[in-house]
Amino acid sequence: MSVNVVFRLLSLLAKPLFLLDRLTPIFLRTLLKASLAELVGKGMMKSYNLRVKRVKKLHYQVKLEVIIDKDALGEIISRPPLKRSMEVKTYV
Repeated sequence: MSVNVVFRLLSLLAKPLFLLDRLTPIFLRTLLKASLAELVGKGMMKSYNLRVKRVKKLHYQVKLEVIIDKDALGEIISRPPLKRSMEVKTYV
């Protein structure tokens, strides 16, 4: 199953999970692991360590440690920066 399909499915389930606050760290961990596993598969990083903890109601602590080898780091640094469009929308 594609990561995009998993991401969309989990994002649809996200709204009701905020009502079930104690299950939200499980959802966050699953969503982040899917995205990070894709980066590991592409060779962008070597490995990672992820911890998601509920601090209090609707407050979460996410700890992410990433291990990147020097080849992947050189590739990341040599990329051009992302272009951001500056659109101003006015509503009448």
